[in-house]
Amino acid sequence: MGKIVGINLLIFAGYAILSGLSFKATEGMLLIGGYLLHCAICFILSIVNFVQGKQQQGIGFLLSTFLIGIIGFGTCFIMFFSGGGLNI
Repeated sequence: MGKIVGINLLIFAGYAILSGLSFKATEGMLLIGGYLLHCAICFILSIVNFVQGKQQQGIGFLLSTFLIGIIGFGTCFIMFFSGGGLNI
């Protein structure tokens, strides 16, 4: 379970950093789409694992869904209302 959550958070961190470095106001919907797609994939994988009887993996993907959703919302909120990306 912890390995699944860790891998998903690393993937999330990777594209959050990349999108933060190249963020432009016109690419905002693409950024939100990436977060939503990642959450949707994790949620679908959690359902599939629960149906197959793999409770620990299902819990891991479900926890990843909630963490990525909460952190992703916060990231988008900060990026939109701070006026852009990391500006490096």
